[in-house]
Amino acid sequence: MITRAAVVVEGKASRPATHNAVQRAVSYLENLGYETVKFKSIETIGRIATRPRADVVLLSTGSGKTSRLVAEVKWLREAFPQAYLLVTCDSFSTIVASKAYSAGAAVVAPPGAFADAVRNVICVTVGNAVTVSDTAQVRVAAGTSRHPIE
Repeated sequence: MITRAAVVVEGKASRPATHNAVQRAVSYLENLGYETVKFKSIETIGRIATRPRADVVLLSTGSGKTSRLVAEVKWLREAFPQAYLLVTCDSFSTIVASKAYSAGAAVVAPPGAFADAVRNVICVTVGNAVTVSDTAQVRVAAGTSRHPIE
């Protein structure tokens, strides 16, 4: 049996809504059988001798500073190059989301939608859900028009 692993990085300054969203996402992953390791900051990960394995990294930051978020995302992308990096923050905006995506985040979601975003990514990428290529094949078989991206 393959064991999947998740790393959770949650800053101390997160608002209660953000903290609750991360906890719901962690509970979801643990119910799927993920082993989770929690850290208070990326600096804590840097201080340990052996970096944990991760298929998914959840990053929650209370900081409103876009530059700090970008630095954290880049560092986590280097530390866990094969992992899906899912980000939420207290002060969510399109600028923050754009910068986080540019830095390498797979998903950036506001706290209210974070747990759902995690479910969607895990369901499509890891689970037995229908993938984009399967959807395209179903549409072709049904004779319906295809979306331009497909």
